Amino acid sequence: MNKWKITIVLLFTLFFKNVVGQDCYQQVENIKRAYYNGNFDELNSFDKDCLKGNHLSKNEKSEVLRLLIDAAIIENNQKAATENMQLLLEVNPELTIRSTDRAAFIELYNSFKIDQKIKFNFQIGSNQSDYPILFYRSISSITSEPGNYQPDKGFSSGIMVDYYLKDFASVFAGVLFTSTSYVEREEILDYQFVEINETYHLLNIPLGVKISKQIKGYESFIGGGVSFQYLQKSFADLSHFPLTNEFVSGIPGIPEFAQNYNTSSIRKKYTKSWLILGGVSRKIGNSLEVNMVYQFEYGLNNLVNVNNRYKDEVLINDYAYVSDDFKRNMSTFFIGISKVIYRIKE
Repeated sequence: MNKWKITIVLLFTLFFKNVVGQDCYQQVENIKRAYYNGNFDELNSFDKDCLKGNHLSKNEKSEVLRLLIDAAIIENNQKAATENMQLLLEVNPELTIRSTDRAAFIELYNSFKIDQKIKFNFQIGSNQSDYPILFYRSISSITSEPGNYQPDKGFSSGIMVDYYLKDFASVFAGVLFTSTSYVEREEILDYQFVEINETYHLLNIPLGVKISKQIKGYESFIGGGVSFQYLQKSFADLSHFPLTNEFVSGIPGIPEFAQNYNTSSIRKKYTKSWLILGGVSRKIGNSLEVNMVYQFEYGLNNLVNVNNRYKDEVLINDYAYVSDDFKRNMSTFFIGISKVIYRIKE
């Protein structure tokens, strides 16, 4: 019974939308006919609710509003012309002036200011981090040479939102999901290596300001601020093997490999970085842009939870791993697509 009710409701909804859509199309034809016949009084019958939904295309809405503005100008109805110009720019903020437009239409158009208000940037990119050592604490740094940290490539994706205070200045905030990793190799016991391939899954919250400049459809920008990181999880592939083939692989009684071992307990949950960025965007259509962004984060915190450094017995006893104090600097190159919401005012 419920399936029949749902089916009836869907059919009724589709029927109603179709009827409304046909009515809007008919009204457009009536407006055109009335305008070209000089029957301007009939233009007031247009139902502007047709502008709110998807019953008409953007071009159809624009053409109707152009006719309403033109008729209001001819009748010297400044109020109606202004109201309809506001609607026209809301429908099509990237409106271009035509050679056939009346001087009064152009003057009215120029009396409005169209600025970017909010920009939603959907981004994906590749990152690479380096891990400066703040203090050597590993066993290898005591017995031989310190470990060698080799960064690996990672990825970032998420959304950044710009709110424009002026046409050239905005504040931004975002949510980015980031994965980054490194490989460290340490020599222990004069004949044994330990290798740690560690990966971090982070939630980044960048906050800051941007300065931008628009030139012929392009917008270039630079900015800075701070990025807050929350460690969702860190894990590592651990392995030990002989320095040369003269020795037996591994350490007696200890597994030679450990995959995806959870290292979150020895890492700090909350960290932060200074942030600088720069990039360029280009318009590609109705309120849409493509963008390229370079972002650099300068780490401010030790990534190690110093209270838990020696508490993981597997890391300490099985793999002789004691974490150095280190931080993370990260470079990221993003590409993305942006949706722009405009601020229109007279």
